[in-house]
Amino acid sequence: MVNSLIISKISFKMSTQKELGTTAFKAKDFATAAEHFGKAIEEDPRDHALFSNRSACYHNLKQHEEALGDAEMCINLKSDWGKGHQRKAMALHGMGHLDEAYKAYQEGLKVDPDNSQIKSGMQAVMKDQQADAMRGGGF
Repeated sequence: MVNSLIISKISFKMSTQKELGTTAFKAKDFATAAEHFGKAIEEDPRDHALFSNRSACYHNLKQHEEALGDAEMCINLKSDWGKGHQRKAMALHGMGHLDEAYKAYQEGLKVDPDNSQIKSGMQAVMKDQQADAMRGGGF
């Protein structure tokens, strides 16, 4: 009885933080959203979606190394979820690591071949790779 009450309380706190994070994200208040998702992660560090959500916040804040760290945590927790690979690819793309981003998108397509966001992200990386090659590799 006591254990179920504690679990229920933790679930409610995490759910509230996740909802607050989602609301802030939709309002494009990415810093606040990242804080709420971080608090939710403290309550349940095994929830892959929380790491994915916070990774998206960091990506929008152009904090790509933090976005990458959360994306990798997401993948470690649920490697068969395409969105985790997408988050990793987005972070790598933001860091300018185009070849690694492309490979991350490929991994995402292996587990979620119909994901249109992964496909469009991969196309954006290919476009940037072509532009980079036209400039002589960025040197």
